[in-house]
Amino acid sequence: MKNADQREAEKWNLFLGTVITNISDSVMITDHQFKIIYINKSAEELFGYKEDELLGRSPKIFFPKGLIKAEVYNTIRVGNTYSGNDLVIRADGTTFMCEYKVTPIIEEDGQSKAYVVIQRDVTEKNKLLQELKESHDRYDQLAIQSGIVTWETNEKGLFTYLSPNVKDVIGGSQAELVGHLYFYDLISKSEAKKRKTEVLSCIRKNQPFVNYICSIQTIDGNDRYISINGIPQFNKDGTRIGYRGSLFDITEKIEREKKIERLSFHDHLTGLYNRYYISEAVKRLDVEEQLPLTLMIIDVNGLKLTNDAFGHEAGDRLLITVAGVLKKSCRENDLIGRMGGDEFCLLLPKTDEVAAERIKKRLLHEADKAGFDSVIVSLAVGHATKNMIDEKTAELMTSADNNMYRDKLKRGKIMRSKTIELVLRNINFKYDREQIHTQLVAQYSEAIGKALNLSKKELRELKAVGELHDIGKIMTPPELLNKTERLTAEEFAVIRRNPETGYQILKSVNEYSGLAEIVLYHHERWDGNGYPEGLAGEAIPFFSRIIAVADAYEAMTSKRSYKKAITKAEAIEELERCAGTQFDPEIVRIFIDKVLMMMESCQSDPEKAMESLE
Repeated sequence: MKNADQREAEKWNLFLGTVITNISDSVMITDHQFKIIYINKSAEELFGYKEDELLGRSPKIFFPKGLIKAEVYNTIRVGNTYSGNDLVIRADGTTFMCEYKVTPIIEEDGQSKAYVVIQRDVTEKNKLLQELKESHDRYDQLAIQSGIVTWETNEKGLFTYLSPNVKDVIGGSQAELVGHLYFYDLISKSEAKKRKTEVLSCIRKNQPFVNYICSIQTIDGNDRYISINGIPQFNKDGTRIGYRGSLFDITEKIEREKKIERLSFHDHLTGLYNRYYISEAVKRLDVEEQLPLTLMIIDVNGLKLTNDAFGHEAGDRLLITVAGVLKKSCRENDLIGRMGGDEFCLLLPKTDEVAAERIKKRLLHEADKAGFDSVIVSLAVGHATKNMIDEKTAELMTSADNNMYRDKLKRGKIMRSKTIELVLRNINFKYDREQIHTQLVAQYSEAIGKALNLSKKELRELKAVGELHDIGKIMTPPELLNKTERLTAEEFAVIRRNPETGYQILKSVNEYSGLAEIVLYHHERWDGNGYPEGLAGEAIPFFSRIIAVADAYEAMTSKRSYKKAITKAEAIEELERCAGTQFDPEIVRIFIDKVLMMMESCQSDPEKAMESLE
């Protein structure tokens, strides 16, 4: 009788025999001499032979020219399994690509007792692989040409394929990304929760996701925007095997759209919101939840004066500085806009009058600290608060505007006067003897006025013009006015703009606007050959003619960088020579006969001479 081990072995052999017989792969067993001793049904079907046609024969009959690669023998004879692919021949002469594995069965003495050969037709598989490769190659070429990265993932979302140009977009190579990086892990932290939830929701539902735009941080740390598209891929039984899709870099497009939006809603100089945006924001904030709503109007005092006195670059810098002051003074949810020119606006939601007044004080304090060079930052501020929803925002704006203008009357005059003082101080600092020159011209002019019996008001005005007549020099480069050589035509053209600059500066200051034309015309000539307009005779303002004589005499008798001083007698001779051509002859006569004579008799003491003229 058979013992238990024998019975168990028989059962196991029966089981293995049943499996081998019915397995879909072709199975052959050869003896140690490589002669076929067994084939299963699948082998018969694969090669087209019956079992009795193959038993005792060598597997060489399946290979072209009856040769098996030496590599196969060399591998199995030392007890190792060989795996490979070869073109083989069926009984009917047709060929196919066969994937096969040869495994030795080793006896106890270490010798090969038999060999098990498992074979499979992989012609179709290789064809599909080749088609897939060609498909990927086509994808790669399309991707490279279009800039679109194509990708595939497995059912878990891991990349199984990416086109080569992925490095241009994500920053990592195919080798770095395949099998390692979830596609939604690219999404930046700021958007991660929202975007990952959206993408994962689509994946869980086996739905496509189309044009998901998100910001990413690339492998090398750069921030970019991409658009992701994905379509699920399914087996025949309907189970998802992964996703296939594309992603492409839209950073340039997003940045361009942002720039367009910025230009549409932002002021190009300060970066603040523009009038259009603020106007729309007023409508958006005009709701119960935002009450009390405060509107604050801010006007920059003396912007035109700054432009005229220090140039438009200084004016632009002033506006930018004011924008900084407003940003520093406001809270996170406050809206700041530049309405145009020198006017700014603050929209302050959930802000009552008390809170608004605190903000006003804060921004005025910041403005006082924000001056630069010789430019004063001075703001006129007005605000109004809407407490009830039925109050009209148009009335709110009017009220804020009126409050701002009341504030401007108080602050604007002080700022403009300080700016004129700064301009004069700068001129005196930049140019040699300028302060002495303006003081003497003012004294000579006042003396001529007294000799002409002008009123006290006219004398004050005439003296002020004498002090301000060269205020336009603020825009002239110091190297020109301090130049020792003769000026070129181009340089003299710059100098000739001084009266016009002075006119613009004084015209923008109410308390000095009446003196502006006097300064403008003090280089005109009696014969009409002066500048800037070529006025002649009595068409030239009377005070301009007085300043012209006083200015010329002081210039001739003072040492300058480009000339030596001449004597009083020489200066008088020159004035007399130019009377009736350059100067008003009557004013020249009065200046020589009365003013200079009186100054000489008072030993050149201007104050004593002035008293004598009264």
